Amino acid sequence: MSKYTFAEEIKGNNFWLIAATDVERAEEFATIVQSNAEEFKFLPHTSQINTKDKAIEEIKNYAEKRRNGEMFFYFIVDAKNKILGFAGIKIKDDNIAEGCYWLDKTQYGKGFAVQAMKLLEKEAFRAGFQRFEIWCNADNLPSVKVPQRLGYKLDRVLSKAEYLFGTYHDVEVFVKKRTDK
Repeated sequence: MSKYTFAEEIKGNNFWLIAATDVERAEEFATIVQSNAEEFKFLPHTSQINTKDKAIEEIKNYAEKRRNGEMFFYFIVDAKNKILGFAGIKIKDDNIAEGCYWLDKTQYGKGFAVQAMKLLEKEAFRAGFQRFEIWCNADNLPSVKVPQRLGYKLDRVLSKAEYLFGTYHDVEVFVKKRTDK
C-alpha cells in the first residue's frame, strides 16, 4: 500500500477526474488516443495506445502504479461520463510531484487542463508535497500555456532533453511551491 493517498474521484467545475483504473473504458480510451494522433506527437508513450488490448494493458499498468504509489492517473470525464482527456500526478520523491495532462482536440480551449492541474496541485499539496512541477515540450505551445495560466514559474529549460521523431527538443520545467499558493 502506498503512503500517498489521492482521491479516486475529484469534482471539477464541469467535469470529474476519475481514477484511470477501469478497463471497461479501454475502447473509448484507445479511440480518443487514435483520433488525436497528430496532437499527441509530443506524447510518444500515449500514442502507442492504438488498440483496445493496448489500452487495457495501459489501464492495468496505471492501476498497478496507483497501488504502488508511483503515479495517480485520472480520466477527465464530462457529466455524460465521456472521456475528455487525461491528467495525473507522478511522484518524483517525498517533496516533489509532477502534473501531466492531455485533452481530446475537441476539448481544447475550454479550460479543462488548467482546472485539472489546479485540482491535482491542491491534492499534491494536501498530501504533503512541497513542490509541484509541470514539464512541457517547449514546442508544444498550448501545453506551455497551462502552467503559465496557473501562475507557475519557469524553473529551468532542459536543452535538447527529449528525443522525438529523430529530433531533440527542449523541455520547460514549471514550478509552484507549497508556499506559493
